[in-house]
Amino acid sequence: GTSALIFNSRTNLGGQDGDGDPRANTLSGALTTGVYARLRENRLTIDSLLTVPFLQQVYIDYSEKEYVAYETAPYPLVWESSAVYALRRNKLFVSFKEVAEIYTSFGDDERRGIASRTIGAAEWWLQNYLSLRAGAEYDFVSLLNNTDHGLGVMGGFTVRLGTYTLDANFTFMDRSLRYYPGLSVPDGSLLIQFSKTGLFGRERER
Repeated sequence: GTSALIFNSRTNLGGQDGDGDPRANTLSGALTTGVYARLRENRLTIDSLLTVPFLQQVYIDYSEKEYVAYETAPYPLVWESSAVYALRRNKLFVSFKEVAEIYTSFGDDERRGIASRTIGAAEWWLQNYLSLRAGAEYDFVSLLNNTDHGLGVMGGFTVRLGTYTLDANFTFMDRSLRYYPGLSVPDGSLLIQFSKTGLFGRERER
């Protein structure tokens, strides 16, 4: 499928007291096209999306690692692909995901290259009410003659008790910074979600 988004954007490019540069008030948008397929008796799901933005972002002087007022640079192309394969009668799921930001031209900013994330994960439903999952992520950034790598891990579980569900995930990543090539920072997070289904079931039955 294909979709398009068009809008008028205005961005502060470093003007004083919040005044934006008139050049930032421009017609912007993005074009997205992709494919989706289910194969091998619906056990294998594959999708791929390519987004081409027509947007401007604040210009950064990467040699000085600071913003430059009244300068702009375009957003990168984004190519995202994923695959999920179900095993053991849909009890075990193995997934792969790749997200690449492709910098083709930055005008005055001469930045060209790629920033990508490669993610592999697996989730195993031990019982109908309990699943365990784990994954790993590899970051790669190659911009402005700088190449950097980052590694990360993820673990989590899901518990279902009747209409209640508890999800917990922990991630830790030595993340490469695409905004400042050559630098990386540790990034850890814990996400806990508690939900209940059927809150409005009685109302629907009426």
